[in-house]
Amino acid sequence: VDHYGTADVILGGCVEVVLAGAAAEIESNAGGVDIPLGALQSSESIGVGKVTEELPEAIDNATGVDVAEEELVAFTPFGLNFVIPVEIKVGSATLSRGFSGAASIDTLCYIQDANDTQWDYLDSKCSGGACTANVTAFGIFAVCTITDDCNGDLGGNA
Repeated sequence: VDHYGTADVILGGCVEVVLAGAAAEIESNAGGVDIPLGALQSSESIGVGKVTEELPEAIDNATGVDVAEEELVAFTPFGLNFVIPVEIKVGSATLSRGFSGAASIDTLCYIQDANDTQWDYLDSKCSGGACTANVTAFGIFAVCTITDDCNGDLGGNA
């Protein structure tokens, strides 16, 4: 992107330059972000789209959490920190997770980047297959179902 560095264009994704201090709303088929005034300290190329990197085996085979690969959304640049929280939306009523165990909770899960090895969970609002949450940093997010791991711990990592 002229004068703002490079940006990876991702099929089905969206990259937009947001000026320092400006508000912006960026949406793609995968998700979206609402950046309020003053959240960015410097101009950035903001991307929202499908994950293109290979994720670690520990993420792909995690226990205690059910994440559908097609629901992973990359908010880039990874590690970008905001001065004030931004609202992200992930998921769609057309996507559905396959798990419906007795002890399960739908929420928003995230990893910091494609090298992270453990899912973390966000305080989010979920309805109809989509979740929204306020975040202060970008990463990889997905609507997920927290389930019992093999030890019976909800969201455990056994």
